[in-house]
Amino acid sequence: MLIFLVGLSACGEAPVSATIMPSPPSLTSPPPTNTSVPSQTPAPTPTSTQTLTPTPSISDFKPVLKNTPLPTTEFVIDLDTAKYVVQLAKWSTDGTNGNDIAFMPDGKTIVIGVGLPGVQFWDFENGVYERVIQDDYYTKNFTRTSTRLAISRSGEYVFFAAAYQWVWNISTNERLSGDQPTNLVSFDDESISSLAVSPTEELLATIGWLDYESDIYLIRFPSLAIKGLYTLESKLTAITFSPDGQLLAAGSEDGSILIWHTDDLYPFLIDPKLETDQPITHLSFAPNGQLAVADSDNRVMLWDLSTNTSFGFADLPDRISDMRFSPNQQIFATASEDHHLRLWNGLTGELIAELSGPTQSIYKLIFSPDGRFIATQETSGTVRIWGVWPYYQP
Repeated sequence: MLIFLVGLSACGEAPVSATIMPSPPSLTSPPPTNTSVPSQTPAPTPTSTQTLTPTPSISDFKPVLKNTPLPTTEFVIDLDTAKYVVQLAKWSTDGTNGNDIAFMPDGKTIVIGVGLPGVQFWDFENGVYERVIQDDYYTKNFTRTSTRLAISRSGEYVFFAAAYQWVWNISTNERLSGDQPTNLVSFDDESISSLAVSPTEELLATIGWLDYESDIYLIRFPSLAIKGLYTLESKLTAITFSPDGQLLAAGSEDGSILIWHTDDLYPFLIDPKLETDQPITHLSFAPNGQLAVADSDNRVMLWDLSTNTSFGFADLPDRISDMRFSPNQQIFATASEDHHLRLWNGLTGELIAELSGPTQSIYKLIFSPDGRFIATQETSGTVRIWGVWPYYQP
């Protein structure tokens, strides 16, 4: 060790410095201790945090609005998935009254009957309104807003009806029946109460009603050849084709059901012994050929035409406004005026799911061609799309 001493002489002499050498270490001194820093566990390397979006429960799932892609679901609605069906989308048709709804055969476009009258075309997968077909003559001269619509089997033509009836070529946006009102498809000013399209050919069946008398007509596309089938002194309320297109069924206010063979157009009346004297309100064929019949007492019966037997299928708490079988027949869907969509076992009639959400009566319902979706339309014009919860795992 070096120590420097600095002193000042009282008589002004220069300071004296001295160097002191360190003394040698004692032989008895203890050995030097280890002063190295002990090893430490290295701190963990910080990692980036990720925010995980929780999977919404079925009850918390929120439907998307129009102009938004439809949530993806790969599952068809069947006996396993029906209890997981939720509302996927809600579309407003800008306040127009709801009248009817249909899918194009490819399932990519949905067609909505509105109170213009006319029909709107929407991109189904993206919820985007594309265009409308309407008749200027009608909108200028009539105030009636009821519109019934049907899409031909090929998807080439749309038929819609109010006080007059129109057939339009969808791709060219041209009316087949000419430009003058006198050339429109006309049934002597009868009101069209129901439509049905054959699943096997370009054939449309309609019910015309005037002064408590009903007429059934067949219209062929694109010739628009019209053939009167039958006249009944009672109001016919529903009409539908069988899945193979061989039969045409119609229901009446007096509770009777008429069946036609479409090949010879010979009508015959069948008493299905439905044990009801109430008006028939809706008919729907199942894929296997059985016929579902709804009456004004809110009862649904299933009728087997091959054995001419029927049994009670479902009872609803309110008036039935529409009903359909799913393409795979596993599900029978009903809409009613109590604002509920109900899904039933299509074989046993057991109730599987009761879905709420609509704020007004559901006017129409339809399954998509692939069976993955149900579209419903309310009297306000609002369209809702239903399907299997996107997070469902079998």
